[in-house]
This record gives sequence, C-alpha cells and structure tokens, in this order.
Amino acid sequence: MNVKTTTLILVTLLGILFLGGCSEEQESSFLDNSVWIRQFKQEEAITDAAGAALCFGKKQVEYYAIDSDFKILRLIDVFDYHLQDEGVVIGNQAYKLTEHTLMFDHRMFYRTDKHIEDMVWHE
Repeated sequence: MNVKTTTLILVTLLGILFLGGCSEEQESSFLDNSVWIRQFKQEEAITDAAGAALCFGKKQVEYYAIDSDFKILRLIDVFDYHLQDEGVVIGNQAYKLTEHTLMFDHRMFYRTDKHIEDMVWHE
C-alpha cells in the first residue's frame, strides 16, 4: 500500500468512528418518543385518575395522570433521564428497565405503542 491509500483508509475509518460512533442521542433512541403506562388498581382507591404515563423525549421524561381512555389529565412532573447499564436514571434515581417494562417509583409501567399525540384531548 502506498501512503495515499493508507491515508485515505485512515481518514475514512476516523470519519466512520466520529460520525457513526455511540452518542447520547443514539443511546437514548430506545426510549425516545416512547410511552409507558400504568393502570391503577381498584384497591389503590385513587379517584382522580385511572393511571399514569411516562412519556419520554430525547433527554426528559414527562410524568402524567391519565384517564381510563388513556388521555392526559394533568402533568405531575418532568425529569431529566439517561440510560445506564441495565436501567435508566430518571432524576437522580436508577430504575430497572427491560424492553417492555419499567419499574418506576416501586410501580410497574408497560411500554405501549401509543404516542403522546394520541393522549391529548382534541376538540
């Protein structure tokens, strides 16, 4: 191999590593725009909502109270998040995460195929 070919290969490899390497945005894409829902049980005696939803953006997760039609009633809180090992850190707490379940605040949430746009009341 001549110097030009070697230089071209090195520049190409560096470009691939730089542009195609792991980044925080790519890392969070598993959760990005996903909605996770928990329905309250009757014995919990919660009367002002039927469940809760976690709606993930690129860097933040919005925590909502929802009705029985999975429509948003009110915003409870907003947290920063990032993936870590086998889970996710929401705020400053680490939670267990699988492909379809998320244990958040000692409660099991399930991944849905919903989008936050589906959960907003339309007039």
